[in-house]
Amino acid sequence: MNNQNNQNSTYYEDPITDIRLVKCPISLDDKNQLTFNTLNDQLDYFLSLPYKDMGNATYQRRDSVIYYDDVIENLDEYNYVMYKNANYRNKWFFAFISSMKWENNSMTDIFIETDSFQTWQFDLDYKKSFVEREHVNDDTIGKHTIPESLEYGDYITNSDPTKIMTYSTDISDPNGCYICFGITNLPSGVSSSIDLESYRFINGIYGGLIYVVCSDAANAKDFLSNFGEEGRLNYIQTAFMIPRAFTVFTEGGASEVRETFFNIAKKQYIVIKPASDVSKKFINAFKVATDSTININNTIDGYTPKNKKLFTSPYNYIMVTNNAGIDIPMKYEDFKNNTPKFSVYGSITPGCSIKCIPLNYKHRDDNGTLNSYVYGISGAKFPICSWVGDIYTNWLTQNGVNVALSAGGSLLQAGLGIAALGTPATALAGVSMLGSGIIGVGQAVSQVRQASLTPEQTSGDINSGDVNFSTGNSVFTVYPTCIRSEYAKIIDDYFTMFGYKVNSLKVPNITGRRNWNFIKTIDINIEAYIPQEDLQKIKNMFNNGVTLWHNSATFLDYSQNNDII
Repeated sequence: MNNQNNQNSTYYEDPITDIRLVKCPISLDDKNQLTFNTLNDQLDYFLSLPYKDMGNATYQRRDSVIYYDDVIENLDEYNYVMYKNANYRNKWFFAFISSMKWENNSMTDIFIETDSFQTWQFDLDYKKSFVEREHVNDDTIGKHTIPESLEYGDYITNSDPTKIMTYSTDISDPNGCYICFGITNLPSGVSSSIDLESYRFINGIYGGLIYVVCSDAANAKDFLSNFGEEGRLNYIQTAFMIPRAFTVFTEGGASEVRETFFNIAKKQYIVIKPASDVSKKFINAFKVATDSTININNTIDGYTPKNKKLFTSPYNYIMVTNNAGIDIPMKYEDFKNNTPKFSVYGSITPGCSIKCIPLNYKHRDDNGTLNSYVYGISGAKFPICSWVGDIYTNWLTQNGVNVALSAGGSLLQAGLGIAALGTPATALAGVSMLGSGIIGVGQAVSQVRQASLTPEQTSGDINSGDVNFSTGNSVFTVYPTCIRSEYAKIIDDYFTMFGYKVNSLKVPNITGRRNWNFIKTIDINIEAYIPQEDLQKIKNMFNNGVTLWHNSATFLDYSQNNDII
């Protein structure tokens, strides 16, 4: 029997009530719920579940007690109730069985609590609300960059580094280096029509010197001999190694040649000349390398993530270094189409002055105007050479011409909130200890310590220019950098379960994924003409974080494909 406050009213006949005890996978905690396309789909699902029917029931009150004519041992495997008071309102109500109590050998008290979401899900009108995190419906790389405050361990190099502006230490190589002399005047007997004063104005800078390059050691020896024979070694003020790219640059079939020739004692030498068109912006600076493009890797330390946010910083980025102590992290997502691109420009000074400039960086459309110049990185010095009677080189060496600029801790800090839990094993152990749900898992991989995007070495390398040159490293190098695959998988699984932090005012994504959508809001706005108690329970469910499953056959199965549909 159902002793449920029977109503013998003059206004209503005793209602005919359908009550089903059901075995249902939904839990009372409201962390996971099922969605349906239509009311009929919902009823078809619940009516298909294993059930125990109760006949001859009278009016069933919500959130009350069902007095069921059976012993508790025959009922305790059922965890859910659906009921309908047909004569009162032709609507199914859904409820959790919160507990059961033995009344006697033939009766069990079943306490129920309304499943507000299942009861009213087709009556809800979701309005714009502050959405803290959710599964997004556009997972384009670089679109979602809000920090997650997750632990990601140490960094590794994700693939082979790329050198920007390569050269050879073999001066006989077409890509080799010349020996450059800075002289105050030419020796006598030079067969050339050079206008010396114009040649003292190089890279838009008046330096008072004429720069002559020798192709090899023998050529340099002859050059010095000519000056020595005339007792004019004092004309030579400096000598240094210079990449041939400083004298001629070719790109796209067009050359900007910065060299001309003159003869001394039947020997031919190259003198670097000013730019022919000084009206062009930056034409005075030598473009010393073709534009270099760095493609983003399609894995993180060999792991292929499901969630594209892992391809962005702080999980995946590039480290640009001058190999002399300055290392600058740059984000793929700050470049146009997530594709880093660089130009290298230089000026002729003792040791050369070089700068690597990112293109189309931080939403600047450069088109050759170098609007991203401020984000560039200066190169290390090329070696200063010595010769007999050389006083200037000795002075330069004593005063540290090869000292690289200090990296500066504040420059190299990424400023991205990060955290540690120790190891992936302890992170997963934290998940187990704290239980399921966004709060528990979030704490398990949350912020504990601060780290930097940079390697341990952050200060300049004193007098490293020579060894850098000799090892072919007086260039700029781009290191694709990422977290380890073990951490990548932990974070990827976290995103798979709970989506991204979005912190946006929007209508929550109730649907959009193939199998489930997670939503967590702050004070969600829902319009619904339903009992306020039920509406508040539904709001609390979203504010606490809930996963809405769209396919009953894959309920709670995170191994399923959950792509955007």
